[in-house]
Amino acid sequence: ECKRLISKTDLMQGVCGRITFLSSRVGSVLSGSLMDEVKLSKCMGSTYRAYQTSNNTQSEERDLSYESAIRSLNALQSNAATLQKIRKERQKHVHLNLPQTRLYLERSGVTTDMLNSLKIIHVSGTKGKGSTCAFCESILRQYGLRTGFYSSPHLVSATERVRLDGEPVARTKFTQYFWQVYDKVCRNRSSEDRPPYFQFLTVLAFNIFIKEKVDVAIIEVGIGGEYDCTNIIEKPIVTGITALGLDHTNILGNTIAEIAWHKAGIMKSGVPTFIDGNQPSDALKVISRRSTELGASSLAVAPPLDQYAWGRFPLVLGLHGQIQHRNAALALCLAKSFLAHTDLLEGDTHNLPEGEEEDSSPQISRQASQDNYQNIDVVEPFAITGKMALGLRLTDWPGRTQILDMGRTQYFLDGAHTEESVRACAAWFKKASKQSARDEEKIFKVMIFNTSGERDPKVLLTPFLKCQLDLVIFTTNVSGLEDAVDQQ
Repeated sequence: ECKRLISKTDLMQGVCGRITFLSSRVGSVLSGSLMDEVKLSKCMGSTYRAYQTSNNTQSEERDLSYESAIRSLNALQSNAATLQKIRKERQKHVHLNLPQTRLYLERSGVTTDMLNSLKIIHVSGTKGKGSTCAFCESILRQYGLRTGFYSSPHLVSATERVRLDGEPVARTKFTQYFWQVYDKVCRNRSSEDRPPYFQFLTVLAFNIFIKEKVDVAIIEVGIGGEYDCTNIIEKPIVTGITALGLDHTNILGNTIAEIAWHKAGIMKSGVPTFIDGNQPSDALKVISRRSTELGASSLAVAPPLDQYAWGRFPLVLGLHGQIQHRNAALALCLAKSFLAHTDLLEGDTHNLPEGEEEDSSPQISRQASQDNYQNIDVVEPFAITGKMALGLRLTDWPGRTQILDMGRTQYFLDGAHTEESVRACAAWFKKASKQSARDEEKIFKVMIFNTSGERDPKVLLTPFLKCQLDLVIFTTNVSGLEDAVDQQ
């Protein structure tokens, strides 16, 4: 029960003469005439109703639908003016990001000990971190593990950001957990005392993974690493760093060395780290130095994918493009390291050399370290098991080098947004479109392009000049699907 005086200024005349309370300070919807005492009770498991205790006994349900959840989530996004101010002041307050995230996590009911109970794989990088996480998740699912996967951004629905067993969390489950967390963290609080969009979703994801009792949580960093919301993780099983490039320079810095400093911030004391070795030398130097400063138990480069011992298994990936070979190679190291540090394995000894144990950690060869890796150790290629090969083959990551065949029309989808990644995208498109073409037909190539304001479109478009495009369509950041709450 709660008792609250409601002033006349808090009241608005509603439909059919009823009065609806819409105060953001209270954050609940109450109906009826003026009252000074209210009872809140839970009804039918998930629907809250507010009842007045005056003579008028009419009631109105609080909207706890999925659509209402998405609208409340979207309300946590900053408007353009506020966002510009945040960007200008971000460096001044960036150190507050992690303590604020911990505060909101604890407010949601998750303690540090509960967070540390999760078995986590934490991945940062500029390019390919989502694909690397997707490969890793698919491999571990083949071992019978219940997987959780947190990623960003989403393509169509916010539920894509939190995945259970490879699938976006069901709308009903998302809605249930959303309101549980929202009511504890945001409801009845001012806008200054609410987490922004990504921070809230990070807290929500950890709540879901803990309550759903996942065996492994694969966490993709949002931006950077050192001060990213996800870096409240204290005890991951293993961490990974994918290819680096110049992106989010207004936040992370204008040089590859500055960006590498942020990305390497997810390394933890006593925890192994595996990286994509195809990095600028300045990035490798910073990563190596930070691994020592942060006390990582080991730092090693993933070997090329074709150097692994594939045996009788074909090297086939569920994601297209040469760049995905590097992501898959790193994912194999992360998955094998995770399996070696847990007791969740099922037997899978096919294709293993005699005497090799499946649960052994990736072996590091200091002799194999080369000058172009800045003396960082290299993982010795190991034998691929059947479950590893199957996991790589079945990996599905929509919107990343994805081909949709719609009969006479084929769509080649990718979210490349850095100079390096668009070059890889253009190379993939030229090869993939040529392979799909029918010799006797003229292929009409159309490019649909969109980018956010902070990126240079000339840099992103130049690699496609040699793709023989017939038409380019430039779109805005405004969706035309106004009736879909996910697109608002």
